[in-house]
Amino acid sequence: MRIHGATDDDWTAGLTPAADTLATCTKAAVSRRRNVCTGITVTLAAGASAPSAINVAAYLVDGATAGTTYLWQSRLSLPAVAGATAGITHLPCWIVGTVGTAMTLEFSVKGGANTFESVSMEGTVL
Repeated sequence: MRIHGATDDDWTAGLTPAADTLATCTKAAVSRRRNVCTGITVTLAAGASAPSAINVAAYLVDGATAGTTYLWQSRLSLPAVAGATAGITHLPCWIVGTVGTAMTLEFSVKGGANTFESVSMEGTVL
C-alpha cells in the first residue's frame, strides 16, 4: 500500500522485541545519499508484574548500532508499577545524517525483567 505523497525514497524502520530485550532498528546506508529522519517514537512499558524502576536513554545514531555520534537523544523513566508506560514521539522533525551512513534508533540498555522497549522511525533519503 502506498501512502499519499510518499516517494520511493521514503522509509520506515522499527522493532518491538520480547520482554527484557534491547530495542534497536537501523536504516541501511545509501551510497552517496543521506538518510533523513522525519519521525521518532520510543516507548518503555512495564508488563503485568511490576518491574524495578529504571531510567534509560534513547539515541538516534548517525551510523550502526552502538555508535556514539548522536543526532538526537532523550531519557525515559519507568516507575516500579505494573502496566506503567513512558514514551516520546518526535514529529515532525528533519534530522539529517552523514552521506553514505546508516541511521540507528536504539535504547542505551535493556529495561530489565517485566519491561518492554519499542523503537520506530521514519524518514526519507536525500
